Amino acid sequence: MKHPRRLRRPDDGFTLLEGLIALGLVGVLLVNTTVLVETTRESEQFSQEQLDLQLSAAQVLNRLVIEMMEADQEATIPQNVAPNSSSSIDYQTSLGVEDGQEVLSEPQRIWLDSETRQVFRTQNPGTEGSLDIVWARDVSEFQHEEIGANGNDDNSNGLVDEHGLAFNIEKSSVLIRLTLQKRSRSGTVISASAETRACFRN
Repeated sequence: MKHPRRLRRPDDGFTLLEGLIALGLVGVLLVNTTVLVETTRESEQFSQEQLDLQLSAAQVLNRLVIEMMEADQEATIPQNVAPNSSSSIDYQTSLGVEDGQEVLSEPQRIWLDSETRQVFRTQNPGTEGSLDIVWARDVSEFQHEEIGANGNDDNSNGLVDEHGLAFNIEKSSVLIRLTLQKRSRSGTVISASAETRACFRN
């Protein structure tokens, strides 16, 4: 004789199996949510670090442009043209005219120290009274997509083997390229490049 199946009443609780299944589903959702939040946080952090590095490159480039615009073209060394470039530049700025003669500042140098990956501005280079001022940190050894000292124009920008800081003088202007590179908090290598051309006023 068949017994009628008892219907569950609204006040009956979950069975142990149902409880375990529900707990498992909640656990999966929590894990997925945690992974999603962490991934989003890392992505936002990476984006912010990339943005900060790009901003730093732009700020350094602006300082270099201002300095080069004040430089006297004839007192600027080296006078290199494409495909050559230099990671340092010596110059003097014009202070004005006295008795019909242009008055120049003390010698200055902007240069890349590849070992420390820093850009320095040096006053009176090569003398006992020289003074080094750091203008940039985290400078890449070579420009973005430039493989290195192989004698080739790897990044197809018209220059060969240009370093993380590169000066290229053409006629009455100087092309300045800068690439910063560092490791983010997540361990990913990020880089930022900036370039512009500054025209000599003198």
